[in-house]
Amino acid sequence: QPSLIVMPFHVLGDSSDLEPIAESVVENLMTVLTRVPMLSIASRMTSSSLKGKNPSASDIREQFHVDFMIDGSLRMADSRVLANVQLVDTESGFQVWAQQFEFEHDENLIKELMQGILTRLEPQLTRAIYQSLSDESGQLTSRQLLLRDEHPGDQGLAP
Repeated sequence: QPSLIVMPFHVLGDSSDLEPIAESVVENLMTVLTRVPMLSIASRMTSSSLKGKNPSASDIREQFHVDFMIDGSLRMADSRVLANVQLVDTESGFQVWAQQFEFEHDENLIKELMQGILTRLEPQLTRAIYQSLSDESGQLTSRQLLLRDEHPGDQGLAP
């Protein structure tokens, strides 16, 4: 079963007021991603142990036995918050997906960040899980068929 860790988000520059927002985004991502079928999410305690560290994707894979990691950063740009988020395959170390988001720093920031990230991340994550489940014969596995049935409009899951 594919697995994922949500790394603590980095707060860049002199934006210490973004620390609680970064922690909330990570925690919310972990909670929502538990709903993705056939995906195991590393615990918050596991993720928290990496705060302030910058391990490589291969180190993460070796230490926590996860297939994917989500990493990100937040920083201020005038009155706006810039967020960079990436999904990384821990085996290859390559980015599967990355996106930059920009939102007003207001009371809706966490909600808007979560909606923006999840709307764009979920299809990419589903495709990555689908591909990780393929067998060597090229035949669809039962897990792939299940994912395809749960996401019928996703062309990335077509045979």
